[in-house]
Amino acid sequence: LNIEGLASAIALMRTQRDTEGNDLDLRPATLLVTPELEPIARMLLDAGAEADATFLDGKSGTTPLASLVTSVHPHKAGVAAELVRTFVAGGAKVNGLNGDGEPLRLALKFGYRASAETLATIAGEKEERVRPDIEITLREVTSETVLTVCSLSHTLTPPRRNFVAPNAVSIAQAHFSKTAWFRAIYAGETPVGFLMLDDDVAECTYFLWRFMVAQPYHGLGFGRAAIDRLVDYVKTRPEATELQVSCGQGEGSPEGFYVKYGFRHDGTQHGREIGLTLTL
Repeated sequence: LNIEGLASAIALMRTQRDTEGNDLDLRPATLLVTPELEPIARMLLDAGAEADATFLDGKSGTTPLASLVTSVHPHKAGVAAELVRTFVAGGAKVNGLNGDGEPLRLALKFGYRASAETLATIAGEKEERVRPDIEITLREVTSETVLTVCSLSHTLTPPRRNFVAPNAVSIAQAHFSKTAWFRAIYAGETPVGFLMLDDDVAECTYFLWRFMVAQPYHGLGFGRAAIDRLVDYVKTRPEATELQVSCGQGEGSPEGFYVKYGFRHDGTQHGREIGLTLTL
């Protein structure tokens, strides 16, 4: 083991105690990350390091897991997701010491997608999903974010994937439509989904054309919050009285989500999809 890797792994131990039981802060001034960090972390955990030990100040975000998901170094090194799984396997609470989803909230706030998706996936696997207290916003897709937004489609697995076009296709279609209004859905600073509205002010009709949330974030309330933001926007449009949508039926269909939100079947048919309407 090289000294750089060992210095990185000290972050796991956070606080050690001297022979008289007094706390000693052993955090390195500079966190050096190497590819060997994950096996070193696993070795320390196996040797008895406390996965949820806290810093001396005891403030939020000071457990090893919370510190990991807010640190740029492991994310730049590409080892963050693997370390998250190692920490949780070693005893770190996926939803934080208070069970309030703090690690996921922090990962989303700092925009570290690898950690956020891994935490959300693990919580789902453990059936311990907790909705983090995080702001959901709709933001323009830019040249800097378009690839990330498009890649969200790859998180969907059948049958859910069969009910929505890839975001890349939607964005391409939008550039050839005079009425398309599309936005990325953000939780904190992390893109978690995509929606597109047929925003036809000439006809005063408003139709939710595309809508998806990346699969790791299902069940966290992000989809409902995104529709809330969309409804806020539609209400500002000329003579807006309703929001329409259509969807296919069967396993993996979003029909139940829309009905639960308040959309009602309106008897229309859009190809193979049924129509639903939300009164504003």
